Amino acid sequence: MSFSTEVRTGQPDPAFIAEFRHGADLHNKGMALERQGKHAEAITVLRNALGLKLETRSGQLGQLDDAEENIRKALEIVSRLSSTYNPAYYRDNLGLVYEMRGDLAEARRIRFGPTPDEYLCSYAKCQPQQLRPLKQLSKCSRCKCILYCSADCMRSDWRRHKKFCRKIE
Repeated sequence: MSFSTEVRTGQPDPAFIAEFRHGADLHNKGMALERQGKHAEAITVLRNALGLKLETRSGQLGQLDDAEENIRKALEIVSRLSSTYNPAYYRDNLGLVYEMRGDLAEARRIRFGPTPDEYLCSYAKCQPQQLRPLKQLSKCSRCKCILYCSADCMRSDWRRHKKFCRKIE
């Protein structure tokens, strides 16, 4: 019986490394935009970076714990600031963490509470990533905790989302 080099050596495959580097590059770009005062652009780029990081590390619970802690801190700060920063970006990312843990009820509660009026497409690579009223988005027909702005975004995100999607009561 033969095993691939990746299994024997424990080395990640080249696609994983490329995605990880791309996520790091996005993070650095987002931080540079933040320093330049381009907050809306920075949020979009950092959200995409976080989406890639969670995609490439989805099986590692410790990293989900770290992500949850960091997103909760950011959400708390943003919620106290003026309307310059919209907490929808952070609610959606926190919902993603709970989705990946399998707690879809909590993902739904976070994304749709307390009374938000603007939402994001849940596909991390959606372009342009923009806030929209709920009536312009479609919920996943099974779990009802993910939002998409188009059928293309839903199809593109399905490979990631299907691992976590299930009907909840």
